[in-house]
Amino acid sequence: MLRLTILVVGLCAEHAGKTTLTRSILRCLREIGMRPCAFKPKAANNLWYDFDVVYESLSKGRLYGLDAKLLREESHTPLREEVINPVHRLWNEGEQPEYILDRIFADGKTILILKNLTEINRMVKGLFDLLCAKADQIIETTDEDLTTKLLRYYERGIKNSFTEISKNHDVVVVESYSDVALPWEKLKPDIVFGVKPWEISIYDAEKYVMAVDILHGGEISTQRVTALLEPIKRIKILPQPSAQVVDYMKEKVRPILEEYI
Repeated sequence: MLRLTILVVGLCAEHAGKTTLTRSILRCLREIGMRPCAFKPKAANNLWYDFDVVYESLSKGRLYGLDAKLLREESHTPLREEVINPVHRLWNEGEQPEYILDRIFADGKTILILKNLTEINRMVKGLFDLLCAKADQIIETTDEDLTTKLLRYYERGIKNSFTEISKNHDVVVVESYSDVALPWEKLKPDIVFGVKPWEISIYDAEKYVMAVDILHGGEISTQRVTALLEPIKRIKILPQPSAQVVDYMKEKVRPILEEYI
C-alpha cells in the first residue's frame, strides 16, 4: 500500500544530479525497511550522445535510457524499465534538434509515435527495425497538431505506470526531467527534494504544488517555482568520486527521510 510519494527535481537545467539523488533516496529507504521504487514519467535520449544505451535497448527491440536502467536496478523491482519510465523520447542532434520518435508503454503494450524515423533509420542501417517489429501500435506523424491530439496516449501510459508501481511498493520516488518543476500534473508529492551542484533543498510539498498552480502548470521550470518559495531545509553537498557519491548523498538525506517514515 502506497504510503509516501517523493519528488526529486533539478534546480538547474543540466547535470543537476537528479538521478544520483533519486538512487540515494531509494537506497536509504531500503535500508530503513521500506519497499521503494523509482518512477520517471518522462525521459529523453539523444541518439548521438547517448548511443551506447540506445543501441543496447534497440538490440533487444526496446527503447529505454540509462536513467531508467539505473533507477530500476536501485529499486530492486521486477518491473521493467518501460514501467519505471513510461514515456521516452529519442532526439536527433542537428542544427535544429528534433525528436525521432516517442515510445509509450501503456497497458503492457508498446506504442511508437514516429516523426523522423525513416531518414535516421536509413543512416544507421535499420537499427530501429526490431523495435518497430515488436511494437504493438505504430503511429506516424509529422503534424504537430496531430501530436497534440495523441496526448491521451502519454497520459494513459504515465497513469498506468504510477498505478502499477504504487500497488507493488510503499514509497514512489518520482524523478523529474531537465529542470521541469512537476513532471506529471496529477502528481501529489508528500515531500520535494531539489538538487544542484553543492546543494540539496527540501520544500514543503503542499506549498510547492501551490506555486506550480499559481504559475498555471505545464512545463514550468523549477527556477520559477522556487523563486516563490523558501526551502524548509538546505543541505550542503561536496563533490565525490562517482563510486562513492550515491552512498554519500544517502547519508545526507537520511535524517530528512526518517522524519517522514
